[in-house]
Amino acid sequence: MSNGVMEWLLRLSVVTMLLASMACSDAPLPKVNGPRAEEVQIADLLTTPENFRRTLVRVSGWCRIEFEGDALYPTRAAWETRDTKRAVWLQLGWPVSPEIRALDGARVVVEGRFVPDDHGHLDAFAGSVEEIQKIDAVRETGSTLSQITSQANANSP
Repeated sequence: MSNGVMEWLLRLSVVTMLLASMACSDAPLPKVNGPRAEEVQIADLLTTPENFRRTLVRVSGWCRIEFEGDALYPTRAAWETRDTKRAVWLQLGWPVSPEIRALDGARVVVEGRFVPDDHGHLDAFAGSVEEIQKIDAVRETGSTLSQITSQANANSP
């Protein structure tokens, strides 16, 4: 081969390697705004579950984080008595992060998809929230204390 051909092949291989390395970059993709969650009450999910089937919902309540019992309760009293028939299962996977674990007993807002036919562990709950996108702890006044983005799907079995 002539030197001109060898030089051309060398330049072509360098350009190819550069393009390949750029395609395999670990740079994050730009954030895309997805659909907005529909704000609902737990009571709405319990009384008309079919209206919210697979709907992205934003719902608040008292959070219980425990093995086989991650759930959202409508009131502190329901949380204290573990009234699971008035609660929705939170599909978070297990184990959860320390940040999520710290939300046990807190009033929170959860965003995820409501699935009325999934009743959680031992079919004890009134439905479930799956594909959870975030959980925000809130003060009694309703202002956000902290925002914890959960990639629960990555932790789900």
